[in-house]
Amino acid sequence: MQAGKLLYPIKIYKQEKIKSDYGDEKYKLTFVCNTRAGVDFSSQNRTITNDELQYVESRTFLIRYYVPINEFDIIEYDNKQWIINTINDNKPYQQKTVIATLKND
Repeated sequence: MQAGKLLYPIKIYKQEKIKSDYGDEKYKLTFVCNTRAGVDFSSQNRTITNDELQYVESRTFLIRYYVPINEFDIIEYDNKQWIINTINDNKPYQQKTVIATLKND
């Protein structure tokens, strides 16, 4: 892996499910680590769900192999939260390729 390609700082958060006093479930984000990543634009499309227009963006993040990340984590990049779809390991290049979509709130 070439270190010059990791230009953008990202934060990784772990989702924890908590139950409130009223019995409803919410997710709490717990900070895991900071790291740098190479970010590529993957795709963007427009969908209509329940008469609501949504823009679905996808990004590809290249991170170092030793970064602790799994499919249930959240990536924060450019003040936006991204949900991880897939993680591909590439041991010869010591990197992980993470494909993520923008979280719609």
